[in-house]
Amino acid sequence: MVKTLFTTTLQLAAQVSVLQHQNKGLLKSIDMQKKKNKKGVQLNLCGNPNKEIVDCYSPAQVVKAWQFHEQKEAEKEAEEKCKYDNRVK
Repeated sequence: MVKTLFTTTLQLAAQVSVLQHQNKGLLKSIDMQKKKNKKGVQLNLCGNPNKEIVDCYSPAQVVKAWQFHEQKEAEKEAEEKCKYDNRVK
C-alpha cells in the first residue's frame, strides 16, 4: 500500500510539474501577443497638428521641439507636485 501511495505521489508531482511548465508557456505567449497588438503612438514633437503631412525638421525646429518637450515635462511635474500636495493636505 505504501508503494502505491509513493508511485501515485510521484506521478502527481510529475503531472503538476508539466502543467506548471505549460502554464508558464501560455502566459508568455499571451504577453507576446499583447506586445504584438500594441499600436504605435504618433509623434507630435512641436505641438502642431500634422495630419497626412510628412514631418521634416530643420535644426531650428529640432530646438523648438526640445523646448516644447521640456515644457511638457515641466507641466507634468508641476501637476504631479500639485496632486502630491493635495494628498498631503
